[in-house]
Amino acid sequence: MKELHDALTTLSPVEWSDVPTDDLEHYVKSCFASAECIVNSVPPNAEGTPFHAATPSLSEPNTAKSHKDIVPAKCLPHPAHEDYEKLHKSWGKPYKFKQNPHNVNIFKMAGNDRHGALHSSKISGGPGAGAVRGIAADRRLERFDLPALSAKLEVYELSAAFPGPVTPRDFVAMIMSSDNALTEKSGVAVDGENYVPQHFMVLSKPVVHPDAPVRAGLVRGQYESIELIREIPLSTTKSTSTTRLLKTQGSGEITKDRDGLEKSDLNPVEWIMVTRSDPGGGIPRFLVERGTPESMLGDLPKFFDWACSLDEIPHPDDDVNEEDAVPTPGAETTPERAPSQSASSLHATVSPGSTSSGPAPSGEAQGGYLSGITNALGAGIEAYAPSAVSNAVLPHVNPEESLSDDESDTSSVDSFMSAEELRRAASVPEVGDPAQSTDNFSIMSGDHSEDAKSTKGMTQHEKEVHKLVKKREKLEQQLARKRLAEEQKLREAQEKEQSESGKAREKMERELKKTEEKHRKELERLEQKKAKEERKVEEKRTKKDEQYKMSLVTRERDEFRSQADLLRRENALLRDQVAELQKQNTGMTQRLGALGGPEALRGLDQASEGNQKATSIVVDSNLKLIYEAKVDFDAELKKYGIQKGVLTNPAEGEVFAPPAMWLEAIDLVLDRLRTAGLDFSHVKGLSGAGMQHGTVFWSHDAESLLANLNPEHSLENQLQSGEGGKSAFAHEMSPNWQDASTQEQCDAFDAALGDAETLALVTGSKAHHRFSGPQIMRYRTKWSSHYEKTARISLVSSFLASVFLGRFAPIDISDVTGMNLWNIKDEKWNDALLELAAGGTSGTDDLRNKLGVVSEDGGQWLGTISSYFVTKYGFAKDCQIIPATGDNPSTILALPLRASDAMVSLGTSTTFLMSTPEYKPDPAYHFMNHPTTPGLYMFMLCYKNGGLAREQIRDQLSTSSDWENFNSTALSTPALSQRSPSDSLRLGLYFPRPEIVPNLPSGQWRFKYNPETQNLEEESSDFLPDDARNIIESQFLSLRLRSQALVHAEKDPATGKTLPPQPRRVYLVGGGSANPAIAKIAGEVLGSVEGVYKLDIGGNACALGAAYKAVWACEKVEGQTFEDLIGNRWDESSFVKKVADGYKEGLFEQYGVAVKGFEQMEKAVMRANGRK
Repeated sequence: MKELHDALTTLSPVEWSDVPTDDLEHYVKSCFASAECIVNSVPPNAEGTPFHAATPSLSEPNTAKSHKDIVPAKCLPHPAHEDYEKLHKSWGKPYKFKQNPHNVNIFKMAGNDRHGALHSSKISGGPGAGAVRGIAADRRLERFDLPALSAKLEVYELSAAFPGPVTPRDFVAMIMSSDNALTEKSGVAVDGENYVPQHFMVLSKPVVHPDAPVRAGLVRGQYESIELIREIPLSTTKSTSTTRLLKTQGSGEITKDRDGLEKSDLNPVEWIMVTRSDPGGGIPRFLVERGTPESMLGDLPKFFDWACSLDEIPHPDDDVNEEDAVPTPGAETTPERAPSQSASSLHATVSPGSTSSGPAPSGEAQGGYLSGITNALGAGIEAYAPSAVSNAVLPHVNPEESLSDDESDTSSVDSFMSAEELRRAASVPEVGDPAQSTDNFSIMSGDHSEDAKSTKGMTQHEKEVHKLVKKREKLEQQLARKRLAEEQKLREAQEKEQSESGKAREKMERELKKTEEKHRKELERLEQKKAKEERKVEEKRTKKDEQYKMSLVTRERDEFRSQADLLRRENALLRDQVAELQKQNTGMTQRLGALGGPEALRGLDQASEGNQKATSIVVDSNLKLIYEAKVDFDAELKKYGIQKGVLTNPAEGEVFAPPAMWLEAIDLVLDRLRTAGLDFSHVKGLSGAGMQHGTVFWSHDAESLLANLNPEHSLENQLQSGEGGKSAFAHEMSPNWQDASTQEQCDAFDAALGDAETLALVTGSKAHHRFSGPQIMRYRTKWSSHYEKTARISLVSSFLASVFLGRFAPIDISDVTGMNLWNIKDEKWNDALLELAAGGTSGTDDLRNKLGVVSEDGGQWLGTISSYFVTKYGFAKDCQIIPATGDNPSTILALPLRASDAMVSLGTSTTFLMSTPEYKPDPAYHFMNHPTTPGLYMFMLCYKNGGLAREQIRDQLSTSSDWENFNSTALSTPALSQRSPSDSLRLGLYFPRPEIVPNLPSGQWRFKYNPETQNLEEESSDFLPDDARNIIESQFLSLRLRSQALVHAEKDPATGKTLPPQPRRVYLVGGGSANPAIAKIAGEVLGSVEGVYKLDIGGNACALGAAYKAVWACEKVEGQTFEDLIGNRWDESSFVKKVADGYKEGLFEQYGVAVKGFEQMEKAVMRANGRK
């Protein structure tokens, strides 16, 4: 159905400037292709002899003299191509008529563009039983011959003056015609060969042409049609009969070859027409549509009578000179003949005053472009308008019905004079003054006595001629008198008619107003009924939702009861072990610090915002956010037993999450986008961002399950426990970035290449608990049987891309640098590190295959989206999947950073990002490949303790979890708690969970630092209100300490003064970016020449960066970088708002002194905890 409506748009109006006149062949061919689809979608007759069993109805060509001699064909056409046959049902059932001697099928289909319904008719008859109806034209505006297509394209300006009260109409039509319009899909299988029947097609569509503006006094209408004449090739023998073969003689006349009758001369002819018209103005469309079927059926015998009256068909180019001549307004013209169409299309136009050989067609025989509209209008008024209105209006619309047979020809022709001819007729001189004419007659009569004298001396032949002249003068006098009398009658009748017409028009308007009011009330009643039904549906849905929620509550209650019993048993066991644990307190403190011991357990149930939610956003080409949807794991997916999006094993320091939960979240978030109104068929590309460092272990059945997903079922049901009990996962859990169980493996990685510095130089980072290399190494040893069943190891980002792609997706070029396995400078897997993770040389190749290739082009098209999402959600089949990347690389894409700009993500964790062309790795931070731009690197600092640490201090400050109290306390506390110049600086470390920068267990440490003596003295760990400011200072002092080598001196744009090294701008993103106290202290500690800015994207920087990545990948031109395309489209004013000042002289330097004490404090705490 959609294919048919798409094809019907070909008939829609078009601007002439939009027609590619420099490539018309492609344009016309495309139009004919759509027209071919439309005409072949019209259903065949329900009854008849099948094509392959049919024989001709006649034994010789039909020489019909009128429509009564036309023989309807009994055979059915060849079955349509399967692509067209499925469209037949779009037309429904044909109209039924009381009288239909030619067995015409007329269908109606509602338009999909709110511009009225379309009608189609289908006729089969003997040879010559079908043609395209004629069109009268004022002038031709364009003509293009297309020999390669055997076609031509013309633009005509048409007009017609209808009887009152209908205002004259004009039309501008672009007409394309060809005898080579059909393709092989319309071919007929005859004798084992595909034969395209002989045919002729005419396509007419409205066009807005600059040389044909709307004319004063005329209403612009529109007419759309496709008409096709096509043989039904019961025989494919080349025809040479008079019905097929026209030979052009040297004289230019068309003669007929009557020799060599072939079987193909008896082939039936099929005439298909699809049409829709809009007369414009105030005529309701339903009146036209109501009368169209009867009008189409009534035009058929009229056209056959006209066509049968023609002795010969003029060549289409005989009137080229006449067509090309555009009449000048006011110029005298002789309407000897109107422009005609192609002879092969059997177009003809008969205008007032034209003649033709053979019997002249009556006025009723005229049909086609303009009379069809009038007939349809008349039928509609007769059916719908009140009787008083129809009685008054119909005589004007169909004046010929009131005329005598002798007058019908003239009146019918006059009724459809073109507007241009009407103007010319008005310029003919009127008959002179009646009195003067009478005097002339008298004078002529008085001179009769002189005739005798004047005939003297004439021969007999001259006398006869003289008599004839006199007789002609007498007849002219009688004609003049008769004309005067008729004109007087006509004037009286017109005056009376105008008076009656005005009254009838007023009455009709009153009746129409009543009808419209009745229709409006009916619509209101239907709307009320619809609203009532919708309320019922909503009430049922609400009731069902409540039942479902109640079942969830019951299930959760039972689960909680089970968990409570388990916890009680665990508590009893722990109480028995307390005494033993106390004896080993000192040794266990160090061991548990390395493994993430009891102090770390308080934070293991927390997760970064990326672990807690699945977010999907949609942007357009201008980077405008148009749709957003979220799924909160804890609130909506509790059935997985998670807290803060993860599960924990405190005994081993493990933190992990089930991929099945992510699969369910994908279906949920897409369903919410659909509910919000997103049309997925408009989505051109899809990328993603996943939590960095997490690993997903696919089974050997995974790729088969991905490729054969059933849209009737969920992702989670099919991939977690697929058909036959198969699962897509070799291990049902994925290690989370908070995992702290790999200290032993991290030590091995740091030593593998010599030391941590060398590992950072090669891979961009020293070994970290969360990095995929150490995680894979531990997975291989702890879950060895699962490792053997693993076919592919994905990161969370490539896992996401694999689901949408329907097969394994490669790892992203930026995300791969967070694994401790990829050699950044050599751009390949490091063999020594693969050997370490695989457990020896023998397993290296196997691990390399499990990891797969790496997508080194961040804008690569991996392929089109899986059919699961096409069928279930309506994605376009050509929607491209772009490599997904990590959440941190994606965040940096949300803001086109410039040199010396810094981005700080203030979520549950804290992340510091900068983009730089210099590769300067260090064990204290991370260097990664830029996700889109080769040659650029991403400098990143990542802290586990961000928002959670601030929340912990907030809750200690006030039991009400009040941020306003926290902010006011922080801003009222002096910098570094130095209330006088002699006071020491108060510094602290606040880690509710084990930290990675620096590598420390969970805990809180507070110190006093004397800048003059550089003495560092540890304080009590008791809470003080000053901690509200000190924790914010602590987090930003750590950032300043580790980024100070990457910033440079900047000039103050206001004063021109050179400022100390600091960022040009600091951008804050994430949940904490909305806190004014954090923003103010960030500017004081980090500085920033231009100030501190908030990137306002709703806290979804990484999701927005992924969306920007998709836009760049889909719309970039060759060689265009991400920064170029996105930077040019990115509207800073829409996303960025300055929230705090930056550099403050004196205060910035004070924090510079504190940085030295802060570094000294970190080293002291690390030594005390046995860390390097």
